[in-house]
Amino acid sequence: MIARAVGLALIALVAACGGGGGFPDAHPFQDAALPGTFRLDWSLQDSSMAPVTCTDAMATEVLVIVRNDVTNDTFSQPFDCTPLTSISGPLPIGSYDMHMTLQGTSGMITQVPDQDSVIIKSQMTTTLTAVVFTVP
Repeated sequence: MIARAVGLALIALVAACGGGGGFPDAHPFQDAALPGTFRLDWSLQDSSMAPVTCTDAMATEVLVIVRNDVTNDTFSQPFDCTPLTSISGPLPIGSYDMHMTLQGTSGMITQVPDQDSVIIKSQMTTTLTAVVFTVP
């Protein structure tokens, strides 16, 4: 009889803990490695510094080559030229060098100086320094 009472008490205790496991007041696991993104704004000008459109320059996209400073992993992030701003897809957190070119249907039109050691933080959008592409 005592063994049965102890057994029932244990069953009741286990059932009271719930089916999710762990402790009910424990905080959910936070993954510190959640990716971040970057934002780039750009404009175009001709050699006399007059503004031009992507159509005028026959430009189709801004291509950003992203290189991780630690692992040397390289990603490419193409942006449609017309909006003159865009946010990247997710990147692992870390420090990156950014190489930016203006592309047309025949390839690269021009480039701007690289932006090095850009820090991508977890679940944040890092804004790069705006760039101006000078087209021939």
